[in-house]
Amino acid sequence: MSEIESAFSAGHHARLFAWLAREAVTLAGEQEGQATVRRAVRRYGQERGQRMAARCRANGHPLNMVHFFAYGEWQVGPGQMSTKMSRQSANAQFLTYECPWNRAWQTNGLLPYGRLYCLDIDEAVLAGFNPDLSMEVSSTLSAGGSRCEFVFYGANLNLGNLLVLLYWRSFRPGKRGVMPWPYHTGHLYSTMADVLVEELGPVGRRAVASAIAEFAGWYGDAAARTVKAYRGTDFGVLPEVAST
Repeated sequence: MSEIESAFSAGHHARLFAWLAREAVTLAGEQEGQATVRRAVRRYGQERGQRMAARCRANGHPLNMVHFFAYGEWQVGPGQMSTKMSRQSANAQFLTYECPWNRAWQTNGLLPYGRLYCLDIDEAVLAGFNPDLSMEVSSTLSAGGSRCEFVFYGANLNLGNLLVLLYWRSFRPGKRGVMPWPYHTGHLYSTMADVLVEELGPVGRRAVASAIAEFAGWYGDAAARTVKAYRGTDFGVLPEVAST
């Protein structure tokens, strides 16, 4: 991985999303722009969840809630996120007080657009993994809440399952499924661009071009080229399979 790629983080992902959303809303109008962005988020989230499910099935594991947590694809650096599990019953509740996405949006004055990501992303990823599983997002930092609140129904994170989950996330199979941030950012860009162009036509193309130009201005041309290189990638194929 190059030095440019190594520098990618959740902040790259967060800002690119918000710039894409801002341009879509500005150029297409609030109602149509927001609706299109939300459909793009749902498609992106479902693609992520489907990839997690494919990796889970490849290892012979059932698509239950414990494995949904085990096969999560992203990881942030130490101190970037503050989350605790407040309820450990059949329905697990997680509370998030610090989030790098929210922090990036605050820094750049992008919360009105970043919040569109939080409306759908978590439920979309879960639906892509297994549509029979369910969760609820009752509060988010990006919408002005003091914390994000997530309830995962039927998680059954008793002490035994929790210890197994912690092991899986720290070693295998979960650790192998964590994808680098250039991949995540490229996936976001590719899917968002596809939906914006499909649904908004020339306006969508202008929105995508403006957003990636803003990204290049903030992170540099090399980082923008890294992201754009993912356009057209089949994100339904596991990267470790595609590379063999």
